[in-house]
Amino acid sequence: MKPPVWLLLIALALLLSACGGSGEAEGEGDLERGKVLFQQGGGSGAPACSSCHSTEPGKIIVGPSLAGVASRAGERKPGITAEEYLRESILDPNAYVVDGFARGVMYQRFGEILSEKDINSLVAYLLTLQ
Repeated sequence: MKPPVWLLLIALALLLSACGGSGEAEGEGDLERGKVLFQQGGGSGAPACSSCHSTEPGKIIVGPSLAGVASRAGERKPGITAEEYLRESILDPNAYVVDGFARGVMYQRFGEILSEKDINSLVAYLLTLQ
């Protein structure tokens, strides 16, 4: 005996809603998570951003200070937004290198190690650094 079509549709709807997880999209950034990733790293073997970048104006550790980066990022490369520039800087650090700093020094594998959500979280945090 076949079950009615409506019963199958209800079962399918329940199954799909159960697979939805927490309701939080993978791509959405989390500001607090971004701050933790910046300061402490993600436990993935990648260095914390703060091991090379200061958030204090003019303080250089290895890379440029990120104090005020949210204000400067949108002006670095014509035609791209601050968010796009920051994402590119994480995923492809040699795409634009700030004057006075060397190519290839920044960790190159963040895109392989961090999830899309972690990258979005880092970008969200960096956009708060006015």
